[in-house]
Amino acid sequence: MKKWILYIIISILLIISISSITLLILTNKNAKGYRIESTDRLAEIENNIINEEKQIITTSYSNTKVSPDAIINFNTYYKGCGHTIKEENKAEEDIVNKAEQDITEIYIDWDIKKFSANNVVLYKEIDGICENDYIIKEKDGNIVIFKIDNDGREIVYDITSIETQYLPETDLMQLKDGIKVNGLEKVNQIIEDFE
Repeated sequence: MKKWILYIIISILLIISISSITLLILTNKNAKGYRIESTDRLAEIENNIINEEKQIITTSYSNTKVSPDAIINFNTYYKGCGHTIKEENKAEEDIVNKAEQDITEIYIDWDIKKFSANNVVLYKEIDGICENDYIIKEKDGNIVIFKIDNDGREIVYDITSIETQYLPETDLMQLKDGIKVNGLEKVNQIIEDFE
């Protein structure tokens, strides 16, 4: 009978061991799931807190900066004569590696029409007349070139040696009214035609 009791005790111990191991496995699975679930929940709470604390500010500011080889274009529109004078310069040292916002602060009177690392186009309007406006007229028997100042006054720029007495009637009428010209190159072409 002692063997029989021994078998019962071993069987009970085996059942208890198997039950304990099964219970441990099930508890461990639930604990892992709970840990994963609680970690996910914690991450979600942290993300919500971070998102609530963030202030999103949108700007048009970019990280583009002026390169040392950049070309700066200055376009000035003169309302008085309707001309746009374009000047192109290589980027000076003081604006190299500057961002668009920096350029805005440096060139306060100018609007930025284009901004890239290699090319910046600046624009402004002026009420006056550009420096390239001339009028060619007849005065005292000669062809005279007048420059127009900002007040619209005609100032003698050059008195040519071309006498008007030998010119055809149509040319004389044009000179009497005045031939408006923009730029010295065009002035020189017209003067050459009269010679």
